Amino acid sequence: MLEVERKLVLQPHNAHMNNWHYRLIKQREKMHLFNQKYWGNLARKDWLVNGDRHCHYFHQTMRTRKSRSKIIKIKDASGVWIDEASQVQQLFVQDFTSRFKSTLINTALPNFELLMIVSEEDNYLLSIPIQNHEVKDAIFQMDKHKTPRSDGFGATYFQNYWHIISTDVCHAIKLFFNDGKLLKQINHMLIALIPKIDQPNSTAHFRLIKFYVIACIRSLRKY
Repeated sequence: MLEVERKLVLQPHNAHMNNWHYRLIKQREKMHLFNQKYWGNLARKDWLVNGDRHCHYFHQTMRTRKSRSKIIKIKDASGVWIDEASQVQQLFVQDFTSRFKSTLINTALPNFELLMIVSEEDNYLLSIPIQNHEVKDAIFQMDKHKTPRSDGFGATYFQNYWHIISTDVCHAIKLFFNDGKLLKQINHMLIALIPKIDQPNSTAHFRLIKFYVIACIRSLRKY
């Protein structure tokens, strides 16, 4: 179609090209009509037919979805509307912090007199320092086609540029096993608020979905 249109620009009075262009337009209209009839019997027909087309329906759907996901104002516990962005954010933090706060009191665990399962040899193997080749083997076992982290770096990045970043990555992993410290940028989670009703107006009308984003070594040692 595009090739014919480019030739028509150079030869606008060519009868053969004009006839060919007319037939292609009719064929495209028939294909579009067929798609409407075929997909019209299925659910989500509007999106299946027009979703991938650069049309008004696509942009209107995206604008509607974006506006629906945005929290402009919310009611507090007293029923007062809060529309300041920082106050709305703080209201959600306070509500979910109190909702999921543990009420258990730390007490000493009873002695169940469990049998020792890990032998001295296995315990020694688990206690020796992590080696660089173990970190590399664990990273290269990851599927490079998995969805990347929130920062955009997936397993493909670490595998393709291992010759550049291997020293820093191994140092960070060893630091975790030696000191028990892990960077917040590595171990964190994303919280998505999913509305329970069509028009939510309080924090109780939302539920949480937590996406844990952690760079983990699968199995450095098996026993």
